[in-house]
Amino acid sequence: APLTWEYEGQILTGLLGNIWSDYDGLDCDSDGIGDTPYIIPGGIVGQEPEMDYHPIGGGHCGSELEVEKVADPNFVYKGDLINFTLTVTNHDAAMLSHIFMSDELPPGLSFHSSAGGTNSGQYVNWTDVGPLASGASRTLWIRAKIDGSVYGMLANRVDVTGSTESGNEINSSATAEVESRNICLSGYKFDNNTGDGLAGWTINLYDEAGAEIATATTDASGLYSFCEIKPGD
Repeated sequence: APLTWEYEGQILTGLLGNIWSDYDGLDCDSDGIGDTPYIIPGGIVGQEPEMDYHPIGGGHCGSELEVEKVADPNFVYKGDLINFTLTVTNHDAAMLSHIFMSDELPPGLSFHSSAGGTNSGQYVNWTDVGPLASGASRTLWIRAKIDGSVYGMLANRVDVTGSTESGNEINSSATAEVESRNICLSGYKFDNNTGDGLAGWTINLYDEAGAEIATATTDASGLYSFCEIKPGD
């Protein structure tokens, strides 16, 4: 008769067989039941063997590779450095012999340094960070600089390809976002008598210690602005 059981957070109903220590079939639908029958040993020669059509168990169908990516800090200003931590984990039963990683820095981020990666334009590549045993993880890092060419949310993506000893390839990817902030301070220079804007005036910006940190020139309307200011300037 059908039974109800829980497997990896799922409530399932069906037929259950037995557990066989030498069962080497796969469980591709992740229900805890092998997808191929188990031939019960000890049968009579010349007769059809007894079969367990619902053996409990079965290996994962296909390999499982995970990559996680964390940005620190996650909001920054021009000239700031960001650390991206990349962690690759092999969740499969088989060892991954070779692992290729490629990280693409978006516009607004420039490469600064990394843990063994090779920089080419906006890409940071690791040709092979394997082998990686079953259940094992490896952590790498990239440091990038906010270059001020783009502001707003910047998405940094990494793609990973792992291969088993038999040559099967599996893929994973992850993205971490950072906010590139641009603080601007603006105002107008007016003629007190006419109320008209005054063009061509030089406006100086000073920090609290009295040191000049920026200059701007008013436009035809008297507008001036200072951008790319950091808190504390």
